[in-house]
Amino acid sequence: MTENNSAKFEFNLSDFYREMRADPFVNKARIPLGYAQGYPMILGGDDLKLAVPYLRYKITGVADETMVFPIRYIFVYSIKNTGFTGFYDLRTVKCFSGINYGKPVGLFRHEAVKNLNKNEYREKQKELYGAYSAVLTAALNGEEPDPNTEAQLRSLLGLLLEPSLKPFYRVFAPDFFNKYLAD
Repeated sequence: MTENNSAKFEFNLSDFYREMRADPFVNKARIPLGYAQGYPMILGGDDLKLAVPYLRYKITGVADETMVFPIRYIFVYSIKNTGFTGFYDLRTVKCFSGINYGKPVGLFRHEAVKNLNKNEYREKQKELYGAYSAVLTAALNGEEPDPNTEAQLRSLLGLLLEPSLKPFYRVFAPDFFNKYLAD
């Protein structure tokens, strides 16, 4: 989060993800190799927060059959207070404890993105990060996000998120799910 000349705050999701990888709180959690950051969940309330999921992918060597495993870890970051406030290993959270984290829940690339090449997929991801950044920047400044930007976030997240991960979002962040992922 940065403050620009007109005393407004700006949030850039790409920068946040890059900085997150070097954060001592994140490194102390010792996430195993092979886990990747998923798309964050915006948690509202008095303190604007991001819940950042980590999950594992396993390449099979067959096109469009990379295995997607359940979200296993979630970091919670307070944007307003610029610090991590929580870490969850979902194996220890009651409503997620019965999940077999060693069993894939889906395949990448799912139907909605099979027609995108690598560059097109990355461009859509870049647009999604821009929409997240704009929505979060507005919230940080006490403003309502632009409805077109929120629609863009909803559309792109619905396109890019692996459908097999939606139940995790619905349970962990129901308000975010209802706003951006519910059909």
